[in-house]
Amino acid sequence: MPNEIALQYIEDGDQQASAGTEFTDSGILLHEGAHVPRVGEFVQMLLNNSSKTYVVKSVITRIVILGDAAPGSTAYVTLGPVPEESRRLSIINE
Repeated sequence: MPNEIALQYIEDGDQQASAGTEFTDSGILLHEGAHVPRVGEFVQMLLNNSSKTYVVKSVITRIVILGDAAPGSTAYVTLGPVPEESRRLSIINE
Protein backbone atom coordinates (compact mmCIF):
# COMPACT_ATOMS: atom_id res chain seq x y z
CA MET A 1 0.00 0.00 0.00
CA PRO A 2 1.51 3.38 -0.97
CA ASN A 3 2.09 6.38 1.25
CA GLU A 4 0.30 9.49 0.05
CA ILE A 5 -1.04 12.94 0.89
CA ALA A 6 -4.68 13.87 0.30
CA LEU A 7 -5.44 17.60 0.26
CA GLN A 8 -8.66 19.23 1.34
CA TYR A 9 -9.68 22.87 1.84
CA ILE A 10 -11.54 24.79 4.52
CA GLU A 11 -12.55 28.44 4.64
CA ASP A 12 -12.67 30.25 7.97
CA GLY A 13 -16.12 29.63 9.45
CA ASP A 14 -16.86 26.44 7.45
CA GLN A 15 -18.27 23.47 9.36
CA GLN A 16 -16.11 20.91 7.54
CA ALA A 17 -13.40 20.70 4.95
CA SER A 18 -14.00 19.70 1.35
CA ALA A 19 -12.14 19.55 -1.94
CA GLY A 20 -14.27 22.48 -3.09
CA THR A 21 -13.21 24.31 -6.22
CA GLU A 22 -9.66 25.02 -5.03
CA PHE A 23 -8.16 21.61 -5.90
CA THR A 24 -9.06 17.95 -5.86
CA ASP A 25 -8.61 15.66 -2.87
CA SER A 26 -7.10 12.85 -4.93
CA GLY A 27 -4.02 11.32 -3.35
CA ILE A 28 -0.50 12.46 -4.20
CA LEU A 29 2.05 9.67 -3.89
CA LEU A 30 5.01 10.45 -1.66
CA HIS A 31 8.61 9.64 -2.53
CA GLU A 32 10.67 7.98 0.16
CA GLY A 33 11.75 10.66 2.62
CA ALA A 34 9.27 13.22 1.28
CA HIS A 35 8.12 15.97 3.62
CA VAL A 36 4.56 16.03 4.96
CA PRO A 37 3.61 19.66 5.70
CA ARG A 38 3.12 20.58 9.35
CA VAL A 39 0.40 22.74 10.90
CA GLY A 40 1.16 26.43 10.33
CA GLU A 41 3.38 25.88 7.29
CA PHE A 42 2.64 27.52 3.97
CA VAL A 43 1.95 25.32 0.96
CA GLN A 44 2.27 26.81 -2.51
CA MET A 45 0.19 25.05 -5.17
CA LEU A 46 1.51 25.38 -8.72
CA LEU A 47 -1.27 24.57 -11.17
CA ASN A 48 -0.51 25.05 -14.86
CA ASN A 49 0.47 28.74 -15.16
CA SER A 50 -0.78 29.93 -11.76
CA SER A 51 0.21 29.57 -8.14
CA LYS A 52 -1.60 30.12 -4.88
CA THR A 53 -0.41 29.89 -1.30
CA TYR A 54 -2.33 28.25 1.56
CA VAL A 55 -1.63 27.63 5.23
CA VAL A 56 -1.83 24.13 6.76
CA LYS A 57 -4.70 24.03 9.28
CA SER A 58 -4.46 20.36 10.31
CA VAL A 59 -2.80 17.06 9.45
CA ILE A 60 -4.42 13.71 10.18
CA THR A 61 -2.52 10.53 9.32
CA ARG A 62 -4.35 7.26 8.65
CA ILE A 63 -2.17 4.15 8.87
CA VAL A 64 -3.54 1.00 7.25
CA ILE A 65 -2.30 -2.53 7.99
CA LEU A 66 -4.20 -5.26 6.15
CA GLY A 67 -3.13 -8.87 6.57
CA ASP A 68 -0.01 -9.72 4.60
CA ALA A 69 -0.06 -6.52 2.51
CA ALA A 70 2.62 -3.92 3.11
CA PRO A 71 1.39 -1.20 5.48
CA GLY A 72 0.61 2.19 4.02
CA SER A 73 -0.52 5.59 5.15
CA THR A 74 -2.40 8.64 3.97
CA ALA A 75 -1.79 12.09 5.45
CA TYR A 76 -4.95 14.20 5.15
CA VAL A 77 -3.72 17.79 4.98
CA THR A 78 -6.35 20.49 5.45
CA LEU A 79 -5.38 23.79 3.85
CA GLY A 80 -6.99 27.17 4.32
CA PRO A 81 -6.53 30.80 3.38
CA VAL A 82 -3.39 32.57 4.57
CA PRO A 83 -4.31 35.08 7.31
CA GLU A 84 -3.88 38.69 6.23
CA GLU A 85 -1.18 39.36 8.85
CA SER A 86 0.89 36.44 7.49
CA ARG A 87 0.37 37.12 3.78
CA ARG A 88 3.69 38.90 3.21
CA LEU A 89 5.56 36.01 4.90
CA SER A 90 4.13 33.53 2.40
CA ILE A 91 5.53 35.23 -0.72
CA ILE A 92 8.51 33.58 -2.40
CA ASN A 93 10.68 35.99 -4.41
CA GLU A 94 12.46 34.12 -7.17
